[in-house]
Amino acid sequence: VLYKGIAVGKVVALDVSEDIKGVVATIEMDKEARQYLSKGTRFWLVKPRVSLAGVTGLETLVSGVYIAVDPVKGEKEERNFTALKQPPPLSDRLPGLHLTLKADRLGSLEQGSPVFYRQIQVGQVKSFQLGDDQRT
Repeated sequence: VLYKGIAVGKVVALDVSEDIKGVVATIEMDKEARQYLSKGTRFWLVKPRVSLAGVTGLETLVSGVYIAVDPVKGEKEERNFTALKQPPPLSDRLPGLHLTLKADRLGSLEQGSPVFYRQIQVGQVKSFQLGDDQRT
């Protein structure tokens, strides 16, 4: 288990879930990382992904697939987590201009699609969702 490239835990067991639709990983976290295992902490599998937005996770071709963690320090410690199906979108806490755009169609946009201004990439699509009116 890696956080920003640093090992903070390791998988000690893998089992098929009771409903046979997934895998249950038992992870042993480093003592220093345990305080960050709270409700908002997120885990996801890092593996090579190819999409219209580009290629991500190429480092896993050399290092192997790994579990990444986005820790959140909280009051109540959590022990059971469900991994995200894909990496989480970039955080709004990061510096920069964050915009929300509304459109009638999504088109070919997906998470990670580049945003260009005068043919220079100035950002990327963080996430998308159906609007409150279910029409945009």
